[in-house]
Amino acid sequence: MKSFRILISALLIGFLSCCAGQMSRAPLLLKDGIKTATPESKNLAVNSFSSISEKVFDSRKSTKFNNSSHVMFQGVDSVLIMYQDELVYERYFNEGSRSKPHLMASLGKSLLSAIMGIAIDQGHIIDVEQSIYSLLPFRQYLNFDTNKKNIKLKHLLTMSSGWQCGGVENYADHCGVTMMEKQNPIKWVLDLPMEWQPGMRFNYNDAALRVASAILSLQTGQLSTDFGKQHLLTPLNIPGNVFRSGKLTSRDMIKIGQLFLRQGKYQGQQLISADWVKQSTSIQFAFKNDSKTKGYGYYWWIRDFHVSGKAYPSFYAAGNGGQYLFVVPQLQLVIATTGSNYDQIARTQKFIELVEKHILPPVVKAVE
Repeated sequence: MKSFRILISALLIGFLSCCAGQMSRAPLLLKDGIKTATPESKNLAVNSFSSISEKVFDSRKSTKFNNSSHVMFQGVDSVLIMYQDELVYERYFNEGSRSKPHLMASLGKSLLSAIMGIAIDQGHIIDVEQSIYSLLPFRQYLNFDTNKKNIKLKHLLTMSSGWQCGGVENYADHCGVTMMEKQNPIKWVLDLPMEWQPGMRFNYNDAALRVASAILSLQTGQLSTDFGKQHLLTPLNIPGNVFRSGKLTSRDMIKIGQLFLRQGKYQGQQLISADWVKQSTSIQFAFKNDSKTKGYGYYWWIRDFHVSGKAYPSFYAAGNGGQYLFVVPQLQLVIATTGSNYDQIARTQKFIELVEKHILPPVVKAVE
């Protein structure tokens, strides 16, 4: 009888060990307000996202692995996936770290959009239809004409002011850089001649962001950096100040995505109105001749992902190097990535392929 019990115990231990090997681990549960879960507990298949680590170049791994033909994605520092309000995947590669904030680059534009919405919600600014010149203290402007008079706040938020202002694709003529060399950079931008009617042409540049930030500071009576800290970061329990440092951790990025997924509400508190979330993440400037990137909201990009012939609408924030924050409402999905592919557009755009081919399919399969 004793031998029989020993045999049963050995078989049970072996069975449990086998099953444990098949289970995924949930990301760490920290005191940062983020709930975690295993993919299996969310009805996702075992090892749903295993292909990510198999295809990402990682300097921490062997040369043999990184030289493999399976490795497709370079310069990835982190990938985090939140599904149905729980973090189910968290991996760091190369220089990425859970505790080390990462440079956000232009992803910060979407954060400024968020606090602009808060300022409007609080009544500091009436709405996006206000003329920007009515919101600024200067009384005289160079090259002032009817077109310039008609520039509204919404034109700054959609990169369509119409100023003769070189975009980021033409760095030598990038007025977002040139303006910072001027004694009065905001006035210098406002004095620029007009090239198009407001709202006619999309021209991505940093000058629009800096003027919008100046408006927010003037109308709230606080530096935009302080306003953002008080009304967005502190309620989200995000330490530091990304509006000053330009840096966030990947887990903090996920919380911002979750805030927008849940229509501006976080842990029962409405931080941003649902109306602003909808406005800012809907197409305000439509792109032509692009079947996936459909347009631009208020400093948010809008695109469709395609899985098995079906389109899944999403909105996302993006920054140079591979900083992405994707929200796919239909799938209750938030994805954050960081990367170090600075000024390498082809490598950076591969991150979108990573999402479409290796993250969405398992989630789509789970909800079908």
